Amino acid sequence: MNCADIEVVEYRSGQEAEIERLIYQSKKPILFKISDFPDTFDLDFYIDSHNGKTSYTRYDSGKNIIESSTARLQDVLSWIKEDQPVRIFGQMYPDHINDKLVDKIPLWKKIPFRPRYFKSSLGKALYFFGGKGSVTKMHFDRERNSNLHVCLHGKKRVLLFDVSQSRNIYKTPLKSDSEVDFKLPFDKSMKRYPDLAKATCYDVVLSPGDMIYMPKKCWHYIEYIEHNVSATFAFYPKRIDQLLGTLSGVFYLGFSFQGMGLDKTPTYKKFSKRYIHSRGLKRLGYKVIESLAFVAIYPVCLYTTINKFVILKKRPY
Repeated sequence: MNCADIEVVEYRSGQEAEIERLIYQSKKPILFKISDFPDTFDLDFYIDSHNGKTSYTRYDSGKNIIESSTARLQDVLSWIKEDQPVRIFGQMYPDHINDKLVDKIPLWKKIPFRPRYFKSSLGKALYFFGGKGSVTKMHFDRERNSNLHVCLHGKKRVLLFDVSQSRNIYKTPLKSDSEVDFKLPFDKSMKRYPDLAKATCYDVVLSPGDMIYMPKKCWHYIEYIEHNVSATFAFYPKRIDQLLGTLSGVFYLGFSFQGMGLDKTPTYKKFSKRYIHSRGLKRLGYKVIESLAFVAIYPVCLYTTINKFVILKKRPY
């Protein structure tokens, strides 16, 4: 696996128009260094800001998930502050709390806000908290959004691949996940996934004030080096991507374990294994089957998504 140097840009207030043009044109990740970024957005700030329940994931010493449950938000954030291997994925806060962060990043105000699933209630900031030893597996956002992901407190490692590397990192069919377990040593993974040797990545450690731009379908894997607070502004440079992203997001929610759980069936697992290792004409054949399957089961996925996430109002992530 090869590592490329990510483009680094200094971001100062007043450069918003220039930076907006840059990210709208780029198909590669960019690391922005925000000058004079305040150190106020730490875990204590969010512990004191809001209460309620949240969903969390806990990991063992091998960075494997051992628990997914719910608890008081303040309790989970306190565990993270103690550097327990616990992660909160996509926490939402009220507007009056979000605005305090957004005010410090004028670029987020400059870019038109086109929310995922057309739900303005998602807000301009989605928060991610993690203690040392927690991870986020390799994936890209199935809603096709671009991201500006800013580190607010602590350090985290982000491993990125652009969409051209999907085959080299063994994308699974009908999903936006990689079959490769990136928390394992590279040499061990190479024995099973030899095309990893052809892949080119960006390996970045984020510190407070670092903001990384991820274009649509940018693969990312995250390791929490120490307890960390980060936030993401998800946006669509083009309205057509917002529409297509909603369609693909609806499919995934209905298809995955959150919906019908078709990705856990023996039939899917067998097909996925053949798909990820296929090459040449065989690969093309499996891609055709994948496209036909998407069309065939989309109505069922749509029904499941509406029932679970609209009628029953289950949280989609």
